[in-house]
Amino acid sequence: MNYRIVVRALLVVGLLLIADASLWAQNQSAAELLFRGNGLGVGARAIGMGGAYVGLADDYAAIFWNPAGMGQLRRMEFNVGFSHNQTENEALFLGNSLQNKRTFTRLNSLGFIFPVPTYRGSMVFGVGYNKYRDFDSIRRVEGFNEQYAAFQDYVAPYYDTFSENQVTRNVSQEITERHSGSLDEFTLAGAVEVQKDLMLGASLRFINGTDEFSKRFVEEDSRNLHNYISDEILSDLDYWKYLIDQETEISAVALKLGALYRIGTVFRLGATLTPPMTVKRKLIYTESQPEIYLDGGVELEPYEYESEYDFEVKEPYEISFGASAHLMNFVLSAGVDFRDWSQTKYEKVPYDGMQLQELNDYVADSLRATAALRLGAEVYIPLIRSRVRAGYLKQPSPFRQDEASAGDAYVYPDKEYFSAGISVPLGRQAFFDMALVTTKWDEMRFDPLAMVESEESQSNHKLLGTLSIRF
Repeated sequence: MNYRIVVRALLVVGLLLIADASLWAQNQSAAELLFRGNGLGVGARAIGMGGAYVGLADDYAAIFWNPAGMGQLRRMEFNVGFSHNQTENEALFLGNSLQNKRTFTRLNSLGFIFPVPTYRGSMVFGVGYNKYRDFDSIRRVEGFNEQYAAFQDYVAPYYDTFSENQVTRNVSQEITERHSGSLDEFTLAGAVEVQKDLMLGASLRFINGTDEFSKRFVEEDSRNLHNYISDEILSDLDYWKYLIDQETEISAVALKLGALYRIGTVFRLGATLTPPMTVKRKLIYTESQPEIYLDGGVELEPYEYESEYDFEVKEPYEISFGASAHLMNFVLSAGVDFRDWSQTKYEKVPYDGMQLQELNDYVADSLRATAALRLGAEVYIPLIRSRVRAGYLKQPSPFRQDEASAGDAYVYPDKEYFSAGISVPLGRQAFFDMALVTTKWDEMRFDPLAMVESEESQSNHKLLGTLSIRF
């Protein structure tokens, strides 16, 4: 029998439907688009203090955290920073435990702050490039599935040569998922001391980024349990491979307004407001089944599908408050970031045939307001002429509590970040700051290709180094 003589039209039409279903499975909710990755911000000192920087903001990193804080600077400052990310995944899938790890090194910040001479008060401008969110992750699982074979739903129905398929279970499955990419921004900012100890500032952020996702699924008759074929019955699988590549280009323009007030030499209070911004996304999606083999090296017709989707999401207001205290050799800081994610609105639907109102109703019902808590501390040690710091960030899940175990919401549990850092002077004008931040969380993942739930532990570690030179 020539297995290439299949009804290709049925194959194409069927897999087009699967493509749409698979794509939406990757982006079932607003959360899959809005909350992917780890957004830790900019600056080794700020991140070393848990990002509790809105009420402190007295170096280059103010351009990101609170532009009003730039008004405290009296000297020009050049800043350059790099980050090294490590992401790890440990998964229990079909009785097998696997560990995987990936690393990435990137530019984190590059910019310049320059004060303008004034008769009184201060006026300061800044310009910079900052990379503030990373999408890095890795996931790989494998095992022998006695209950389900994806072959029955993703391949067999589209070959009318076979009226009956018996490859419905007892196959080996291997799944590998990789995410990479980042969000970065080019920022123009300014601050002015409008009256003694009260500073106002603003920044204009031109945001761009790329989120790259790939998924590789292989199903194999590793025990040769499917070894029979006739004109009507298909039960002779060797293996087949299924690939998904998804690249999302992200762009937006955002405004941030800030204020900072000094109370004597001890306390500082800060606040920022980020108005709603429209985020544009262009998604390039490719799906293929490049290899479908029966025993004996017989190959069924391969398949490839590609499409593009453009859509827009309006993200809600973000309000941040912060405070810091300078007590002898100690600096203590705290902050809260508030955002009501239920007000997120799609302004353009991702895919043809979707109803805009229905999608926005789903978002409003699924998401909730969150308040992220940030804490930081720093101490100056005269003996080594260095500053040592630590921080904590609690980032609640944006999902409503009643959605915490429904759909794919469980992929976004509450996260806790712990950080530590040190600052070392390099002469009188240069400083080198380092910070290490780490997070780990457990989750349950359901994969529609395997129809199996896996227990997984995900961890991320980020090492930052920042060089600051003041003139």
